[in-house]
Amino acid sequence: MFDSTHFTGGPYPVNRRSNQRFRSYLHGKLIFEGPAFSADCTIRNLSQIGARVDVPVGAVYPAHALLLVTKTGAVHESTTIWASATAVGLCFDRSFDLNAGAPSRLGEAYRLWMEHRLR
Repeated sequence: MFDSTHFTGGPYPVNRRSNQRFRSYLHGKLIFEGPAFSADCTIRNLSQIGARVDVPVGAVYPAHALLLVTKTGAVHESTTIWASATAVGLCFDRSFDLNAGAPSRLGEAYRLWMEHRLR
């Protein structure tokens, strides 16, 4: 029989996160600056300060990117804080709501969001 106290020292692991995160299954787009490039992704966990994002196996991503949540129009300027072969952990540096308008530097994110909404 499995006894979780063997691994955690108690019946449940301790959550040391300062912000609550929520499981999700949201479609997203990672948008990279320089030569404009974007990749589809799945947002698996989301909080006010970051996200865990599933990415294609073996893909390499730069340290900074925009994360577009296509359902809501939220865009997060983010920094990669960890990466594995199939996922990345992002810390949000700044967030925007495309429903309220967007700074000109988010033009590509706005275009991709509008394109997604028309499907």
